Amino acid sequence: MDEPKTKGEQREKKRERRRRMRVVGRSVRLLLDIIRRRAEKLKGDQG
Repeated sequence: MDEPKTKGEQREKKRERRRRMRVVGRSVRLLLDIIRRRAEKLKGDQG
């Protein structure tokens, strides 16, 4: 990766990265919720 030429560019990159992280966190939380529900369903069916 080449270094950004200005501090403004650096700030922009940081903001972009943070935004991406937030979106990823949201989708991960959704996935975990789905997995948890599936596990609970399986337990209920077996028990």
